Amino acid sequence: MAKYSYEFKKKIVQEYLDGNGGYEYLAKKYNIAKDTQVMDWVKAYQTFGNDGLMRSRQNNNYSFQMKQKEQFRMLSLQKDLALRQAIRLCFGRICQLLFHFAKHIL
Repeated sequence: MAKYSYEFKKKIVQEYLDGNGGYEYLAKKYNIAKDTQVMDWVKAYQTFGNDGLMRSRQNNNYSFQMKQKEQFRMLSLQKDLALRQAIRLCFGRICQLLFHFAKHIL
């Protein structure tokens, strides 16, 4: 995937906003593989301004302890979700049985 500079993206977005072409036209004019890339830049600019066109990728280095802590947190969330789903299923089944009992016995 090609990486484009802020200035390049800003130029294309400005052309679009000035009415100098649509997504497809500008993508072809500047040899961008997909017109959706231009559309994404325009939307990012309209939503976040100039910051939307800045590269957001960063090489973050996390310590082993921080990674391990995050893994434990995710496992805990997964276990909590599984427990909630099991309770919801059991509660639903109990309600069905009570309704059936009340309908036929009472």
